[in-house]
Amino acid sequence: MRWGFSSDPAGASRALGIPFDAPRARRYRGASPRGGVSGAAREAARLLNPLLRVAMPGLKTRREGSPGGPFRFRVSDALRVPLRGHLLRLRLLDGQPSAKDLKPGSLVRIEGPDGQLRDVRVKSHAAMGGGLTQQRLDREREVDLVVAEGDAEVDGVPVRIGWHVAGPASSE
Repeated sequence: MRWGFSSDPAGASRALGIPFDAPRARRYRGASPRGGVSGAAREAARLLNPLLRVAMPGLKTRREGSPGGPFRFRVSDALRVPLRGHLLRLRLLDGQPSAKDLKPGSLVRIEGPDGQLRDVRVKSHAAMGGGLTQQRLDREREVDLVVAEGDAEVDGVPVRIGWHVAGPASSE
């Protein structure tokens, strides 16, 4: 079976043994006005097995209510990790964060109880319990982030339990 088909939806459906609706696909024939995947290829991906969408770059499958956007965590624990920095255990208060918004290298904003603010870069995630995935974040609503030693202080005051972490912070 060949998986390298481009925009030939009939050939793709034959290879998989799935019926293909040619009149419906004819309406979508031609190149996309913005470039990228043609309408026929997009329709074929919709009609065929969803696993084939990975073979057709340019298709976005973001569903309604998917994670991303502003979020706010409460620091439920903060401790120093030798040779790594500070570990911040965060409990989600509101929003629906994406795991991509918390990946190493991304910016988040730490807010102190007296209004102190500081943008910090995520250094890594805690190694205990496995890596951060979107499913785990949605299920547990908790994440452990490691930030650099110097970033764990705002105006000389160390981050403590009860502080807030908001994001995604912009790099401007």
